[in-house]
Amino acid sequence: MRHQATNDLLRRLLQLTKSKLIEWNKDDDGWYSARLHSHFICFRFLFYEATNQLGADPRFIEFSMPGINAVFAFGTEGADLLLEILSVANVGFVSKVDVENGLFLANSILDCLNVKAESGPIV
Repeated sequence: MRHQATNDLLRRLLQLTKSKLIEWNKDDDGWYSARLHSHFICFRFLFYEATNQLGADPRFIEFSMPGINAVFAFGTEGADLLLEILSVANVGFVSKVDVENGLFLANSILDCLNVKAESGPIV
């Protein structure tokens, strides 16, 4: 499938980054890029902002290189691979997404609902 081939490509980029064969940079507009000869590999975070609230959070990563353009939603393997690339790329990136604590909280809420469900219907 195409998404699996795309994830395989991102795994190759991750390995090349870990091996220091690809050097990443961040520009002032939030693009992360690497140059391979005359070609560029680029990605950036895409944000959603609601009109009734302040601020915005990243929800997607836009990725581009010769031969492919893709957008990865947070929580997908593609987004996870790009976040991992950033974490090893030495560009000063610190993830603000705390998946472990978020999952712990979500499971704790469901655990409370299970206890209530055993004692009667949830209203």
